[in-house]
Amino acid sequence: MMHKELSSSVLEELKWGPIVDRESIGVSDVRAKQPRGSGRTDEDIARAAAQALAWNIAVPHDGQVKITVTNGYVILDGEVNRPVQRTAAEHAVRLLHGVKGVFNLITTRPKLVAKDLKSKIEQAMGRNAEVDAGTIQITAHDLQLVLQGSVRSWEEWEEVDRVAWSAPGVCEVVNELVVDP
Repeated sequence: MMHKELSSSVLEELKWGPIVDRESIGVSDVRAKQPRGSGRTDEDIARAAAQALAWNIAVPHDGQVKITVTNGYVILDGEVNRPVQRTAAEHAVRLLHGVKGVFNLITTRPKLVAKDLKSKIEQAMGRNAEVDAGTIQITAHDLQLVLQGSVRSWEEWEEVDRVAWSAPGVCEVVNELVVDP
């Protein structure tokens, strides 16, 4: 595509954007740039990742999560107590400038398994105004929860799933809930 055709295409595409005033935009030069990953060294990315984890309240701050960066790829390793901590660590570093990808090797090993896990989750769901706990059956097998029954909306399905994953000692949730409005 010629420069003039490309400039015209870019300006035409800007018409679709509700925020950009196309009259104030000019396309004079086109250069291909890597959108993410350029200009940051692995050391820069590692420092930024360490800061992101330190600022994230859901990630343990006791040195359990280790960071390695190779060619812009972040490798998270270590051990945490809850799956939500593992996920939070990954989300904290995924969109940092220069990160090409994340390999999350963090394992989940709960410190304590609640003896009455099922009843504690039922109580948590009962306290949640967005959840009709009476239509949900919970089965606990070791560190796995199976959720069955029906919910009124996808929002309720997501909330029940979140509550189940947040329970101390849970390593796996099998959500078999059906949305029945």
